[in-house]
Amino acid sequence: MAQHMGAPRRKGILAAAAAATAALVGVASYAAAKVLRKMDPKFERRTMFGRAVVFNVESDAGETVRMLGVGGAVQSGAYLGERRFEAPFEYYRAFEHMFEASLPVRRVLAIGGGAFAWPKHALTHHEDLAMDVVEIDPAIVDIARRRFFLDELEARVGERLHIVTMDGLAYLQCCDATYDAIVNDSFAGDVPTRSLLSGEGIAAAKARLADGGLYLVNVVCGLNLGPLQGMVEELQAAFAHVWVVPCTDDDFSSDDNYLVIASDGNHAFTGAIEAE
Repeated sequence: MAQHMGAPRRKGILAAAAAATAALVGVASYAAAKVLRKMDPKFERRTMFGRAVVFNVESDAGETVRMLGVGGAVQSGAYLGERRFEAPFEYYRAFEHMFEASLPVRRVLAIGGGAFAWPKHALTHHEDLAMDVVEIDPAIVDIARRRFFLDELEARVGERLHIVTMDGLAYLQCCDATYDAIVNDSFAGDVPTRSLLSGEGIAAAKARLADGGLYLVNVVCGLNLGPLQGMVEELQAAFAHVWVVPCTDDDFSSDDNYLVIASDGNHAFTGAIEAE
């Protein structure tokens, strides 16, 4: 059982994380997202969690990014053209920290498919990687295939990608697979999937990890760092080590994203702050 941080140490970690980041990367309300300034709606469809909208925006660097919004929240995105398999947001790129771990990461579970931005990036940059992606909404999978190059990814990587359409917690509780890393990037609109963040959900994820395996969670905060603090404490109750990685992306939004990594293995990650 991991030891909880004392209050002074906890405040120091959260303050350091807050000071290191200034903008949301990931799920944000349309009202908060900077993308509104250059929205160009292209496609709409109903989903389990509200209306889905696909639109193009232009970054400050002049690059076009296709966005997926669901239920009033920006959920994912993709570059167009030659960069379509690259990760457009910093928090997607932060998931790459898993490959710094002391264990080889060869099999990964991603909970929350969205536009499949990170699976596209990871599977095309790591040729020995196999990934299962759990996405509850078949409409989202269809949108990803039709608008975000998932069909091309499936043709390119073949059996290294397996898509499961079901609830994330239900999958963790019924599957018998073992993963080197599990990524939790599951949201219903702009609300994280609470069942996966509960003690039950964390225990179910840990049960599916290899020895020393990694559980990575995307945490979104505004000015209130309560969600980050709560996630750190929940994971400390289950894992020996917890790290926080600030993720910034000034182009696309104005809240804060943090990658929280938990493991019973003693790993080292560039730019991470370990909770003690």
